[in-house]
Amino acid sequence: LNQVTGIGTVPAGYGGHHPQEGGNNMSGSLPTELAQLSSLDHLKLPNNFISDVSVFQNGPKSLREINLAYNPSIENHESLFSLTNLEYLTMVDSGWKGLLATDIQKLSSLRKLDLSRNNLKGKLTDHFKSMYQLETLFLDYNELKGTLDDILDCCRSQSCDGTLKEFRSRDNPFSGTFPTHLFACTSLQQFHIVQSKIHGSIPSEFGLLSELVDLDLSLNYYLGEDDLNFGTNSSVSSAAVLPSELGNLQNLELLTLTGSSFISGTVPTEYGQMTSLVELFLDRTGITGTIPMPVCEIPSLRRITHSSVVTCPCPRPICFARE
Repeated sequence: LNQVTGIGTVPAGYGGHHPQEGGNNMSGSLPTELAQLSSLDHLKLPNNFISDVSVFQNGPKSLREINLAYNPSIENHESLFSLTNLEYLTMVDSGWKGLLATDIQKLSSLRKLDLSRNNLKGKLTDHFKSMYQLETLFLDYNELKGTLDDILDCCRSQSCDGTLKEFRSRDNPFSGTFPTHLFACTSLQQFHIVQSKIHGSIPSEFGLLSELVDLDLSLNYYLGEDDLNFGTNSSVSSAAVLPSELGNLQNLELLTLTGSSFISGTVPTEYGQMTSLVELFLDRTGITGTIPMPVCEIPSLRRITHSSVVTCPCPRPICFARE
């Protein structure tokens, strides 16, 4: 890799290694010789200044994992789509901008895809439909549009319904409601949809996702079934309520609803059945009333953050009021 500043020459047998060169001030284009390393299966070069990865148009096809996170000036990302055996692709803050090409479907063997903190725009449709082994999909901090109905189409097509474990999107203006086929992804352990334009109610079917450990639905516009004209004024005729079925989530450790001001009503007593719950964030919502004592009595619970209008009678010092 002698054409990339900071690496030096390629040692004998390098193709059988798993190079990990993070934060070594490497810069420039990845050299064409890289494509000749026919046994290379892992390439981890985060926190550098690599500028071009067009070499991947020619291989090596043996690559199963690439981590180029925090290389903010990379160009020619689409060349990655030639590496059809990739299973893990981490491209956080890698300078990826503009529309995400539908050719990403060629990476049908992906297990993990992290495109967070780029400048990706445009509408996502069935970009991930063919990823039948997908376990992790992170899209945080882009400007992507679309609906969860399309984005999670792999759940509907039953290509990832048994594999998808982690989904995160923050600060993408996704719209629409929660699709029914989301709840076919019964292996989900982490689900974040934060600061989007998702509206409608919080479906009771979330209670079917029994493997959930971390659920974050904060900073969205949840309204009741009778009023989907969200965001037009401060007075709505029907606000969303917390479904009691979430109490079935006995593996849930973190529930975050912060800033979803259209959620109203009280905390269901059934939430006391969340026997693994560690943190519960209800601040800046429309929730009122009193935290049920069965919730206070969850042994693992360490923090309840709530609005000042909520009464928290827990005898332990776990209640924190915040506007």
